[in-house]
Amino acid sequence: MIRSLNINVWKVGDFKISFLRLCRFLLGLFVIVFPLQLQSLVYVGTNYETGNFNPFQVYAVHLSDLLLLGALSCWGLAYLKGENIKKLSVGDNMIALLIMLFAIVAIAGVFFTAREKVLAFYLLLQFALMGLFFLMVVNEVLSQDELMKLFLGGMIFQAGLAMAQFFAQHSVGLNFVGEPYVTAKTLGVAKIDWVGTKVLRPFGTFPHANILGGALFISILMSFHQFRKKHLWLVIVLAFLSAAFVLSFSRSAFFALIVAFLLYVSLTEDKRVFKIVFLSASFLVFFLIFFNLEVIFFKRFFQLSGDDSLLERVNYLFISKRMFMEHPLGVGLGGFTVNMQNYADDKLLPWLFQPVHNVFALVGNEIGLLGAFLLLFLFVYIFYALLKCISNKKNTIAERNYGQILMSLLGGVIVICFFDHYFYSIYQGQVMSAFLLGLISIYLKRCALFEKT
Repeated sequence: MIRSLNINVWKVGDFKISFLRLCRFLLGLFVIVFPLQLQSLVYVGTNYETGNFNPFQVYAVHLSDLLLLGALSCWGLAYLKGENIKKLSVGDNMIALLIMLFAIVAIAGVFFTAREKVLAFYLLLQFALMGLFFLMVVNEVLSQDELMKLFLGGMIFQAGLAMAQFFAQHSVGLNFVGEPYVTAKTLGVAKIDWVGTKVLRPFGTFPHANILGGALFISILMSFHQFRKKHLWLVIVLAFLSAAFVLSFSRSAFFALIVAFLLYVSLTEDKRVFKIVFLSASFLVFFLIFFNLEVIFFKRFFQLSGDDSLLERVNYLFISKRMFMEHPLGVGLGGFTVNMQNYADDKLLPWLFQPVHNVFALVGNEIGLLGAFLLLFLFVYIFYALLKCISNKKNTIAERNYGQILMSLLGGVIVICFFDHYFYSIYQGQVMSAFLLGLISIYLKRCALFEKT
């Protein structure tokens, strides 16, 4: 029986509920479940020239959105109640300023350049929610280590699910958590050709195998930080995540991981990293040979001639260039797929209505030249600031090692941004973008404070 309800105290019987604890619980649950495709459509765009459903012209409310909104509400109540006495922070000032300027340009596009203004408005709300998540990260409602552990826990589950999907070659029946039922014969699902047959690429509960690959890439790098002093656990976790990573057959994530590891090895002075990377690579070679996957792996990543997906991506770049030349101020959030047929040489098939697979080009098309410049400047600034923190001998070895992980992660994410669009255009990718920016912002803020003392 509820005896009293007010802002200061919430009693159920003799039990007092802490809004801050409830906030932390909901935020932690959000970090684990954001990949689940449990969602309800709120708005469906009107521009369906093909008569087909386009996932890039809709707005949906996800279960994880409700968890995040609940966490935000409890966070606010915790302040009113006096539970949270820490001063609100925006993290690193320059990152916050650039994000704010980017948001202003995006808002202007909703009113002045967007053809589908309702769609652009809804997508702007989604970006705003990601901004609030960023604020919760930089204010350390949950610590960096807690957030990383929760993210890794969720990705270990996704890795196990992905391996089960690959060897079964269909969904495993977890539709109650948003796993769609698909097989290797389902149209529109990511597949690869192998000896004249179609092989399903696993996706966990993510919308696409490439997004799973990107999330696994992030989790692999994070495991280096979380298990830096527990080498046995690091090798075990790396082996498990890497096996699922390979099975995603995501080329952009694969090349991102190579670039990130090369960057990390060049930055770190810890020679044990070489041993761990060598052991992980050896396990992957054994895994590929044991399951007879070496041929399909080589064909997927190195034999690119005749690949239809590459031809489609080149076509998207041509469409993007033509669109940008006519609309340098952008066509509004979500506007690329709305307008792309106008700049294509041929009639596009329904499944070809996708954003250009380059985040910088896509931002230039939708938010305009100024938006693309702000995004590029954000990456340049972060790289410079991280390098400055890593080079500062006054920082502890642990702090410098963490900075090396963050810089390697950022380098890999930039590689993916040149070959895919999901860190900007798809819900799960946006969550990961806000998460990484928040972690980097905390680190740079801490470095700045340390330099002043």
